[in-house]
Amino acid sequence: MAVSQVADPRMDDVRRLQENNRIIDAQQKDKAKARNKEERLAIVNEAFKRLQILHNEMMSMMSSTGPADAKKITAVVEEVKLRSIELNANLALPELPKEKEKAKADTDPASQTISEQMLAICSEIRDFVKNVNLSPTDPSAGLQSRRDLITLVEKSDRLIASLGVPAAKS
Repeated sequence: MAVSQVADPRMDDVRRLQENNRIIDAQQKDKAKARNKEERLAIVNEAFKRLQILHNEMMSMMSSTGPADAKKITAVVEEVKLRSIELNANLALPELPKEKEKAKADTDPASQTISEQMLAICSEIRDFVKNVNLSPTDPSAGLQSRRDLITLVEKSDRLIASLGVPAAKS
């Protein structure tokens, strides 16, 4: 007798978000190819600065004593995702080798608090900054920078899904 699994609607949302991310990433990379070097550099500089500012905003939200505002967290995390996608499309980082999907060692986001998920995103931003700064002299750091950006998008999606706040229309 097969064990029936109850589908978690959040997982369906995450799968839809992942598919949308693949489409958005491809669109961003197409746009990036059409840009000249100066345009790409301006986008990268702005996205990099904003990502660091968003990191600081998230850290201050976690350290505040008041209740967390789900809409504000969602807005910040959506921008983290957007900036990560922009950086992934426009930074001159090595392409990841084609590899099979590996099992995620990540903990189940449903078992993590909002603060723990935000902390994980902040940690990933710090890792990205460290790796991207090493990437001009270390090719493996360049590959890890690209992985960090992809992980930032995935972690952002999971946090957004767990908050359950409707996405802002742009």
